[in-house]
This record gives sequence, C-alpha cells and structure tokens, in this order.
Amino acid sequence: MTQSEHQPFLLVTFPVDLGNRTYETNLNRLLGDCCEHHRFAADQADNLEKGIDYRRNLRDRMRGAAKLRSIVKKATSQNKKILFHGISPALFSFGSWKRSQTCIVLDWTRCLYPRTLGDKNRKTMVWHAHRMALNSCRKILCMTQAARESVILDYEIEESRTCVVPAPFDLASLSMPPRKTPASPRFLFMGGDLFRKGGDILIEAVKNGSIPHGVLTMATNNSSADIPGISYRSNIKFGTPEHRSLFESHDVLVLPTRMDSYPQVVGEAAAMGLTVITTKYALGAPHIIQNKISGYISEKPVDIINLILRLREDPSKIDEMKNLIYHHMIQNFSKENIRASYLTEPWK
Repeated sequence: MTQSEHQPFLLVTFPVDLGNRTYETNLNRLLGDCCEHHRFAADQADNLEKGIDYRRNLRDRMRGAAKLRSIVKKATSQNKKILFHGISPALFSFGSWKRSQTCIVLDWTRCLYPRTLGDKNRKTMVWHAHRMALNSCRKILCMTQAARESVILDYEIEESRTCVVPAPFDLASLSMPPRKTPASPRFLFMGGDLFRKGGDILIEAVKNGSIPHGVLTMATNNSSADIPGISYRSNIKFGTPEHRSLFESHDVLVLPTRMDSYPQVVGEAAAMGLTVITTKYALGAPHIIQNKISGYISEKPVDIINLILRLREDPSKIDEMKNLIYHHMIQNFSKENIRASYLTEPWK
C-alpha cells in the first residue's frame, strides 16, 4: 500500500511509558508515509528509562491538551480520519472530533488487570469518562482478545464496534532467522519492572540452586539481578546493536510475568529467532505462542522454572519451537497485514 491509496489521517500517540513509546515508534514507521503524527503529553517521553514521573506526567497532559484539541479540531474540519493510540488522548480532546472519523487503538484498559485477576471493577468517574470516549468513536481496535473482552464486558461497548488487530511489531528492524541451538541452551530474561515481570522468581531460583549457574542472562536496570550465577546486563536500549546482539546470542526468552497487557518483548524475541516461555498473565502471548508447540504459556509464574529445566535438556525441541514461532511472526505480523488492519478494516 502506498500513500496515494489512503486519504492522509492524523495519528495521535501517547508515549506515557516505555511500552507506549515503542508502539509509537513502530506505528510511525509502519504508517508514517500516510499520516500526520502528533505526540500528546510527550515532554518526558525520551527520558523514560529513568522512570515515570507521574506528577509531571499529569502536568504534561494538562499543558498539552489545548494543543491537542487544536490539532484534532483542524483535522476534523479537513475531514481527516483520526487514530488515537490509547483512551487518554481521545478523552483530552473530546468534543473536537467526530465519531464517524475516529478510531481508538489500545492494548490496555484500566479494567483489564482487575478482570484478569478476578477482581470487581468499580464504576468510578474515570470509568464513566473512559466509557464515554470509547462509546463515542467509530471503532475500537484491540491488540489482544483480552483487551477486546475488557472493552465489551467492562465498558459495555457493542461487540460489532470492536476488532482485534495485530500489535505493530516492526519486523523490518527485528527479523532475524533462528540460529542452531547449542548443546547448552541460553536463556534470557528482559524486563524493566523486575517484580511485576517475575524476575525475582528467577533470581531466587538461581540463589537456591533450582537453576544452575551460567544458564540465565538477565537484562534489566534493577541491580538485584547482579548476583553470582546470572549474567547481568543493564542499560540495553531497544533497537541498538547491543539489543540485537543479546537476542542473537540466546535461544529462549523467559518471562514469568505476573501481569502484562502484551508484552512486546514476547513478539520481539519470536521475530528474532527465540522461542518463548511465559505465563497466562502475558495477555498477548496467545497471539504469538501456540502453547506447548511453539513455546510455553504456564498457568503460574513459578512453573516456569521446571519448563526451563525441561527445555535445557532438549535442544532439538527448542530448534523446532524457534522455527514455528518465527514463521508465525513473519506470516501474521507482516507490514502488509498490519497496514491493512489499521488503514482499511476499521473504516469500512
């Protein structure tokens, strides 16, 4: 698809955290030739490795709202389609866009984690505001089935106004065919929020001897992973030669997450030739992994330890899984598939 095949539209991104900043980068790479791009409340977006300043983030939203509304209002007057990445920019510009021209794409809602954990969602003022924004746009594009279920069941949006779209992985910069697994497979954990992503489970397993020394690499800025028996790597930035080299030199991504809306590293690892062990709390994992066929999705984070030990003894199984998960990514997350999902389907 070329720019001439699509009417120019406005893409509004909201790089509130590292994950959203990666989505922003990929959306811009994949759709940028046919859209105008506005970054909402992005003042601290390029310093997110230092952590999220929630007070400043709220200030940035309030300061950026007027400019956002002006840009959205202009796009509306020019009859341009508008794609909001996330509910917040749609909410902060509410009233300046038309339902017929506007879609929201998301991987997360405020109700998603409570729903997954079986907790009751409360209908707060924020819930009512988010429901108003969702119910006022043309369609909601959900990167996972879990997010779609939350939109339908928690926010009471008609199912026909929702759809699942592929997460915007940029395979052009990620794709790396699988390498032959050595006799001693290499396992990699990568994550900034060490506890939520289950890194502490791996650290404890190395300390108590459940995972032998020298098996695991942990790429995180949390120095508690810097212990004997773990190859510790810090300050690894997405897209750098160090980032690519880290994936290239490992065989299995291990992510015993306690809760993640996607997470993106699962797709990145699959596209770069690794198989993946993660949990059912990685809500996007079923879109990438065929459980027990191309990787593992465990019921509990602690179950991952046994899966590591099982795969460590079976390099040929790792090779089989690597190839299956890699080809799944190539077939289902191509640039053509993603562009068709974002540029055509929602506007029919």
